[in-house]
Amino acid sequence: DDTAGITVSSPSGVWHTVIDEAGFTTEYLVVLDTKPVADVTITLHVNDTTEAEVLTAPLIFTPETWSVPRAVRIKGLDDEEDDGDTTFTSYATAASAGDPMYDGERSEDVIVINEDDDDAGIVVSVASLETVEGG
Repeated sequence: DDTAGITVSSPSGVWHTVIDEAGFTTEYLVVLDTKPVADVTITLHVNDTTEAEVLTAPLIFTPETWSVPRAVRIKGLDDEEDDGDTTFTSYATAASAGDPMYDGERSEDVIVINEDDDDAGIVVSVASLETVEGG
């Protein structure tokens, strides 16, 4: 009667969803909702790879470790563009599951903001100018 699923949560109970282009990281936890009959491999994603990368390797949950939360770490990337703070999502999917109930399962999205550290600007310099009268 159990329903397969992948749950994401914050390790501190408060979402730390802000990273920055200087490489600041955040993390969230992933756990299975029910005991699988075989190993389940969870792949981790971000939907904007120009803003962030997943530092955590795929997670393998076994029938013995299914209820032990695993940390997922996300790192901000510097895109060298003044594009403002960018919101993107991270999520987990069951990439390969020995348990057919987990095939194709996807977690809820985790909302992450990558704070921009770039400033567009115009550099103005004054050149010296010399004029000659009468000629």
